[in-house]
Amino acid sequence: MRLLYLAQKPVGEAGFEIVRPHVVGVVSNASPTGWWGTAGLAHTGLPFVDTDDARPTAILEFVVGLQADAIVSVQFPRLLSREVLDAVGGRAWNLHLAPLPKYRGFNGPTLALLAGDDSYGVTLHWVDADADTGDIAYSAEWPIPASATALSLYDEAERQGLRLLRLLYRRISADKIPPRHPQGPGGYWRRDAIDAYREIRSWEEVDRKARAFHFPPFPPAFIDLSGVKYWVTPASKTTPAAHGNQDSDRGFGK
Repeated sequence: MRLLYLAQKPVGEAGFEIVRPHVVGVVSNASPTGWWGTAGLAHTGLPFVDTDDARPTAILEFVVGLQADAIVSVQFPRLLSREVLDAVGGRAWNLHLAPLPKYRGFNGPTLALLAGDDSYGVTLHWVDADADTGDIAYSAEWPIPASATALSLYDEAERQGLRLLRLLYRRISADKIPPRHPQGPGGYWRRDAIDAYREIRSWEEVDRKARAFHFPPFPPAFIDLSGVKYWVTPASKTTPAAHGNQDSDRGFGK
């Protein structure tokens, strides 16, 4: 197997160590960027393409030039074209740090906490030409702790996701076909979809939104008091009782 590895972020860098024996080329960020601020995959010594240059034609040329016959993607921000998928005979898989099909796209941990979900999950799926819609190969699910924040949920998703990546790698390195189970219907969440929910508008939302938007360095939840924005984090959250009348929404711009 000649594997092309497409990845970013700490989980992508950790995942490289799992699949490294069969990797013939890497596509990732060439310099420290994004909220994670590392570029560890730019220094593997393998043929490399910068994510910023990874347009469909560039990836196709990379696949053909390396004679890659499989692709693994971990937190890679671009879709793969039908031509790229055909070039590897459809042998392409992606690790998605959210349950599918419920949370396609971005910000799964925040969305799950906003929705009050009881459990969360990660999915390793076959790649097709659309976003996060391919057949599911492996998945994991666990209860969401009452104190969970978006960051702690993401950290657990990384751990569970790397476990699934090991399952996949053992399978494909033995030249066995991973399972595939079609997804049901689901929605796609854009990167900016959560912005409309960041403001806390009632006391009942304080704890839930403070935890849902706790993912430094991104902006936390906030309260708007007479046009002044106050950030709210789990470490500094206060209870309605500390402000007197628990039945009043006064102070939330109502």
